[in-house]
Amino acid sequence: AAGGRGDGASAASGTSARDRRLARVREERRRREYDREHTYPGWARVLENACRDDEEMRAILGDSIGNPELMKQRIQERVRAKGREGFNRPKTGSVAAFKVSFRDFNPLNAFIWFELFGEPTDRDVDLLGGVK
Repeated sequence: AAGGRGDGASAASGTSARDRRLARVREERRRREYDREHTYPGWARVLENACRDDEEMRAILGDSIGNPELMKQRIQERVRAKGREGFNRPKTGSVAAFKVSFRDFNPLNAFIWFELFGEPTDRDVDLLGGVK
C-alpha cells in the first residue's frame, strides 16, 4: 500500500479526484443550461421568433438576441425614437373596393395559386378538393 489516505478513498468510491471534478463541472453546466432555459422570459422568445420573419425586427434587435435586457433596451430606444403616436397611428387607405375585370379569360385549364398561413385544416382540404 504505497498511497495512503487518497488512494484508499478513491478505491472505496471507485472514482478518482479528476472524475469527481469532471462530474461536478458537468453538473454545474447542466444546471446553468437548465436555469437559462427555464428562466428566459417568454416575451424574449416571442421577439426571437418574430425576427425569423421580420427584417425590421432583426435590424432593431441586431446582436442583442439571447440577452433579454439588451433586447428590452433596443425596443425601448426604437419606441422613443419613433414616438408612441407612430405605433398607434390609425390605418390609412380607402375602404372602397376597386373593380377587377378580365379580358379573354378561359376558365378551362386555368390554375389558381393558394398561399396558406399554416397547415391546411381538414375543412380547407375538403373545400379546395371539392371545387370542380
